[in-house]
Amino acid sequence: DGQAVREGTALVGTVTHFTWWNYDITYDASFLTGRVVDVAGSTLSNAHVEHRGIDYRGGSARHTDADGVFTIPVNPNLRAEVWAVYRGERSVPIEVDTPPPFETRDIGDIVIPGIGASVNATFTLSWGGEPGDLDAHLWTPGGDHVYYGSRGSLSEAPFAQLNTDDTSSYGPEITTVTT
Repeated sequence: DGQAVREGTALVGTVTHFTWWNYDITYDASFLTGRVVDVAGSTLSNAHVEHRGIDYRGGSARHTDADGVFTIPVNPNLRAEVWAVYRGERSVPIEVDTPPPFETRDIGDIVIPGIGASVNATFTLSWGGEPGDLDAHLWTPGGDHVYYGSRGSLSEAPFAQLNTDDTSSYGPEITTVTT
């Protein structure tokens, strides 16, 4: 985290912490943002969030803030996989289309399953640029309907929840089921 400028043949900069730096490849970043939560929907601060490119080489990592929110830089207009880790428990990876350069796409909540309950299934709906909005719907054996108008709960009936509702093309819309 920091910036450097060329001074003669050297790069000189200020950093907030030490990690590896790579100056041989540059790109105009875009960003993914969202929250990391447990199955009850409580936000998880200081969760580790990572991404890796699906159709490009590279990745990055960040931690969530006190409200469980993260913003992570990604290569624009490509596909990436994002996941979170909290106290040794890992979320199901989410595949997303990254936004254009300098834009930010909210990918919604990433659920850490081992905190509070176990996840039995995760369903992901992704699509292209058109139509602008598709909606994931789940009907449980008990007759509950989980969708954008009734997002459900992971800690009580219907034990299924729409974690992410995307309304601006591509998705994903993610539904998690605990029971």
